Amino acid sequence: MVKLKRVEAQKFLAKVSDFSEKYKTNYDNTKKARNKLIEEKANKEISQKESKEKSKTIEEEIVENVSK
Repeated sequence: MVKLKRVEAQKFLAKVSDFSEKYKTNYDNTKKARNKLIEEKANKEISQKESKEKSKTIEEEIVENVSK
């Protein structure tokens, strides 16, 4: 009887361990995907700002050259 309960407990713990590993893997993958999306969004915003600044600088140079 005790041996049977021990075997059942070991099976249960193995299932819990498998679930924990799968959950951790899914969590890690989700976290990586989320961080990648955040990084892509930040990079896009930075490139847009740089593009606006560059076009503003070019516009100022054109106005300056026309004024001369």
